[in-house]
Amino acid sequence: MSGNIIAINPVSIVLTVVNLLVLFLIMKFFLFKPVNAVLEKRQEEISKDKKAAEEAVRNAEEKVKSFESQLKDIDKLKSDAIAESTKKADAEYDRIVGDANKRAAEIISDAEAKADLDVKRKQADAEKRIADIVAAATKKIAASQNSAELDSGLYDEFISKAGEEVDS
Repeated sequence: MSGNIIAINPVSIVLTVVNLLVLFLIMKFFLFKPVNAVLEKRQEEISKDKKAAEEAVRNAEEKVKSFESQLKDIDKLKSDAIAESTKKADAEYDRIVGDANKRAAEIISDAEAKADLDVKRKQADAEKRIADIVAAATKKIAASQNSAELDSGLYDEFISKAGEEVDS
C-alpha cells in the first residue's frame, strides 16, 4: 500500500460484483418475488372486482330495460282497460238512453191511445145525446100538428139543446 488512497484492486472489483449479484438474488427471492406476488394478487382482485362491477352494471341495465318494458306494458294495459271501460260505459249509456226513449215512446203512444179513446167515447156520447134529442123532437113533432110555428120552435129548441150538450 503505497501512498495511493484509492487503489483499484481487481479482486476487490470482482468481489463487489459478486456481492452485488448475491444481494440482487437475495432481494429477488426474498423481497421482489413476494412483493410481485402481492402485486399480482391485488391485480387479479382488481380485475375480478372490475369484471364483477361490469357484470353488475350490465345486470342493472338489463333490469332497467326490463322495468321500462314492464312499464310500457302496464301503460298499454292501462290504456286498453280505460278504452274498454269507456266502450262499455258508452254501450251502457246507449242502452239506457234507448230504453228510456222506448219507454217514453210507449208512454206517449199509450197517452195518445187513451186520448183518442176518450175523444171517441165523448163523441159517441154526444152522438147518443143528439140522437136522443132528435128522437124526442121527432116524437113531439109526430104528436103535435104540423105547423110552421111549431116546427120553428121545435127546431130552435133542438138547436139550443144540441148546443148545450156539445158544450158540456
